[in-house]
Amino acid sequence: MRYCIVLFLLASFTIPAYGQEDSDFNTVNDADTAVIAVSGADDVENEEIYILSDFEVSASDDQGYFSANSNSATRTNSLVKNTPITMSIVNEELLSDLGIQSNEDLAAVVSGIDTDPDGFSLDRLRIRGFRASVSRYDYFPRTVPRDGYNVNRVDIIKGANSLIFGQASPGGSINTIPYIANFAKNAAVASYTSGNKDFSRKELTINQIINDQLAVKYMAVDLSQGYNHPYKKFGYKGDTVAVTFKPNSKTNLQLHFENVDTEAYFPVRALKDSTKRDDDNYTFSKIGSVIDAERVNNSWVSFLDNTTGEIATESVPTIDDYSNWTIWNNSSALPNGVPIYGAPSGTQTDYQGLLSRWEYNVPYTPDYVKYLSDTVTNHILENSANLNSRADIAALYEGINASNYGSIGGPDKMNDRDGHFYTAKLQHIINDDFEIEFAVNSQEVEGNGLSRDSYGAGTVHQHFNLLYQDDPKTSYNLEDPFIRTYWTKSHWETERDGIKATFIYDGAFPTKFGQHKLVGGVDSDIDKKYAQEYDMIPSGAFEVMQFLGGPEGSYAALDRADNNRFSSAQRSYEYFKLSEGFDPSVPGISFDFVRNSNVDLLPLIGDVALTNGQNPLQWQIRQLRAGPTDSYLSYYKFPGQLEDSPNGFGIKQIPLGVDPVTGNLVAAINLPQAEVPLEDRGDDPLLTTAYRDPATSLPLDNDYALYNYDAENDTYRVYDPSDSLWALKQVQRSEVNTFSQWFALQSEFLNGRLHTLLGARYDAIDLKSSLRKVVVHGYDNLDDPTDDIHNNKESKTYHQVSPSLGLLYWINPSLGIFANYAESIESPGGTQRTPIGEIAPPEYGKGIEGGFRFSLAGKKVDGQIVYYEIEKENDDEFAYTTAMLSTIYPYSKYGSPNGELAGEYSYLYYAPNEGNSFTPSLRQSMMAGRRSVGDVTLSKGVEFDVTYNPSKAVTFLASYNCTIDNSIVGLHPSITPEKQLQYFYQGDQLPGRPKQRANFTARYKFLDGPLRNLAVGLNQTWRSPSMVTFFNFVDENGVIDSQHPLKLGHEFSTNLFMNYSFKLKGPGKPPKVSLGLNIYNILDNRDLINRGNYAFYREGRSVRFMTKIAF
Repeated sequence: MRYCIVLFLLASFTIPAYGQEDSDFNTVNDADTAVIAVSGADDVENEEIYILSDFEVSASDDQGYFSANSNSATRTNSLVKNTPITMSIVNEELLSDLGIQSNEDLAAVVSGIDTDPDGFSLDRLRIRGFRASVSRYDYFPRTVPRDGYNVNRVDIIKGANSLIFGQASPGGSINTIPYIANFAKNAAVASYTSGNKDFSRKELTINQIINDQLAVKYMAVDLSQGYNHPYKKFGYKGDTVAVTFKPNSKTNLQLHFENVDTEAYFPVRALKDSTKRDDDNYTFSKIGSVIDAERVNNSWVSFLDNTTGEIATESVPTIDDYSNWTIWNNSSALPNGVPIYGAPSGTQTDYQGLLSRWEYNVPYTPDYVKYLSDTVTNHILENSANLNSRADIAALYEGINASNYGSIGGPDKMNDRDGHFYTAKLQHIINDDFEIEFAVNSQEVEGNGLSRDSYGAGTVHQHFNLLYQDDPKTSYNLEDPFIRTYWTKSHWETERDGIKATFIYDGAFPTKFGQHKLVGGVDSDIDKKYAQEYDMIPSGAFEVMQFLGGPEGSYAALDRADNNRFSSAQRSYEYFKLSEGFDPSVPGISFDFVRNSNVDLLPLIGDVALTNGQNPLQWQIRQLRAGPTDSYLSYYKFPGQLEDSPNGFGIKQIPLGVDPVTGNLVAAINLPQAEVPLEDRGDDPLLTTAYRDPATSLPLDNDYALYNYDAENDTYRVYDPSDSLWALKQVQRSEVNTFSQWFALQSEFLNGRLHTLLGARYDAIDLKSSLRKVVVHGYDNLDDPTDDIHNNKESKTYHQVSPSLGLLYWINPSLGIFANYAESIESPGGTQRTPIGEIAPPEYGKGIEGGFRFSLAGKKVDGQIVYYEIEKENDDEFAYTTAMLSTIYPYSKYGSPNGELAGEYSYLYYAPNEGNSFTPSLRQSMMAGRRSVGDVTLSKGVEFDVTYNPSKAVTFLASYNCTIDNSIVGLHPSITPEKQLQYFYQGDQLPGRPKQRANFTARYKFLDGPLRNLAVGLNQTWRSPSMVTFFNFVDENGVIDSQHPLKLGHEFSTNLFMNYSFKLKGPGKPPKVSLGLNIYNILDNRDLINRGNYAFYREGRSVRFMTKIAF
């Protein structure tokens, strides 16, 4: 204690680094022996006194929400106003007042930040329109989830600045500054916060001075919270040990050991409308309806007599009753034909509606309808006989609201992440001119996720297609909207190790002009990732593929590897009517290994004879057979048809079995069959009439049917198609090694009026990655060297020099002008790939910014106005559409037998069989990724930030961002402007990016009187509408002539906070008690909002009470 007092007294005779000014402009640079007292917001547990090296930040000039100094711009303690780089600092007082705990919470106080939820964490953000995929904790990239319990402040550095942080998003970077063990005093602080929606937060902090050289701080948190959505909840448990060891006045060793355990139960992020109910021209037949012969295109259909099994001799038979006939699609694209029922001719382009386009979809909720423009609304109403008003459009989505939106994930959809984060940092002052810092970091994260599939769970249908088809000609209207989905799970492990060695030279330079400081360093990072993804599949799927010659571990043949070609034989699809709701009591909403459905007819379990009135319906069964080319065994069953038909139609299905002696696929002709009456169907609601094994009561006919042979009874028994199990879908591995060298020269001229920054960074990046599609290729066969091609092994090396230039000039003591130019690089993680398996290139950024800084009213008002313009190439969040990828990777080159690369990438396309002429299409599920090269995204805008601190009682912070343009300005050269117009809004706004954001925070604290130490404040945020999708209008020639965005409403959020502190009475030093109240979204606004092209509902009012006691 006496040592601390002596240091404190010495501080009055020393000069804090950049903390005092010896003239109106000049700042003192020498801070090697400065001693700074850092005090928090009156909480004794945060009082710190320590020797300040040039690597450490002084908080002595902080007032209210204003922070004067930072080291995040150049790694040295500098006055922010003299740094020609824009940044925002969220200090300890602001963090505490607003209860900011996660990265997402920062959007409430920094207008250049926007939330970007990823569906399983609270960490992801956008800065100036670009995703900040990685945040930093004490300068090291952090993949471990974080919480505010061990955070001292957060620095947000704007722009494409890779100089200090290395790989970074061009929009900006976030650097979190942790609490450290201090030598102020022994202290213990405990707090408990409770609130509505089952909010509970417990914190403990203990700072212990072991001796004059060693201090230890222990911090822990236990958080659990619910949300308005019944299935949403979040939990975070963490503990940290911080150690500070000072063997002498020039050496400082800091250690940080942290453990994290999080569980996030977040519902499906969005529902999208794919029902196609707004277009009368897009006609579907109801099951069992009478055929309208005039609507049939004779060129691709024929008629099959259900009684005789014979095909009609005329294209459209002249008969009065079509109930005994089945229409067959005889298109050469389909082997053996596909049955259809009264569907119109045409293709996807025949769909003239707007709400359920193939490119994008509107949110499946009535609450978006009020935001439709009059132009779009009138177009929908004019082209529909069934919709006459906005109310009719909204009625399409009846039953969906904020309480059940996204509930298909059920109560068990979750993401669990456990991590460890360790850091050691050694600082040493060699002499008055030279300092060094050496830091090492190691972190590990292990995660597990249970979820519904990413596409199906968020898409609402009203029609289904036969296998291999995604075409309106073969769609069936079930009348009730439903969701088709299946369970998936994932497991991943991440290891990251980093080293940072930094020096500061603040001595004499061989020039007489100005004052200079040289900073430089060497960084090394190793990032390893391992990820597994699993599908839920039916029992027996493995055995079928192995019997058919597939590799061990595969459960779908190559020709099935696409979302619209997977059947219920390869994935355990479940079907849920929206009208039945998503309560946990609904079978299948909670996780289990049983396939469930409350949709009549679905799933299609094999060749099941269904009845609807007097009209029999038949379903096709396709059995893929192993071989050099795709071929099929097709079986059909019709009432009364027991013999094979020469033309392949009208045959009785022959169930498949495995001969236990030869292992060959055989016909289970001895398998007894029995028709089960409707009243005896038991708990199987899917089938009205079915053929079952009388011994097991199981359906006999299963798509890809597999039967076990019972030698004792000489019978074959089917696998229960409702039983499911996990199957490994794909495995990814990656390793990124980065070595970097950098320098920054800070200079002052003209007695402190002119400040310059000159810097550059060199990055050498080595990347190795592999990706194996186990679903088709099976497990890695180490004994077969030729199998290695299926691992998609890639390695790349990148070299990049990123310059940074900045200049700031103070026109007078109150007004300065500044500008800077910077570049950035962010390497791919190894998991983003092109369709042919190549690793996506790095993301490159270039940015300029310039503006004015001001310090007015005796430094009570500080702020800046800045214009920025940033370009980012190869954005990792950009996914090309399938149509675009078909253009970039054309069939003529990659799929055709005569193509230049067909031998290597023949798997990439569904190719026509000999004699067929259908258009080849990409096998989407076999694509290694959806990236390409050449896309360039632009973001430019204006920001305004100001803090006002007229007295110790009042503090005010405001921030405003106006996006002038945030759009795609370049794509791969193969993409024509026409395709760009079809898939991208040709305006100045991308989906989910608002034109304007603003926020302000104000606090008043009573300094005397009966209300002394009471503080009350208000935080207000506003976000302008952003586009969730857009509508294309076409002219009479089918050419797009106008686009109309769908923008949801303004977002307002009003948050109140209050805190009061007092000391308990008693002898000695009684403990200090603090009481806090936070009310978020006090107006309980639950509007539909969006980020990206998906919409969701806002969280309603949250109330939290905090009690803290400090000893």
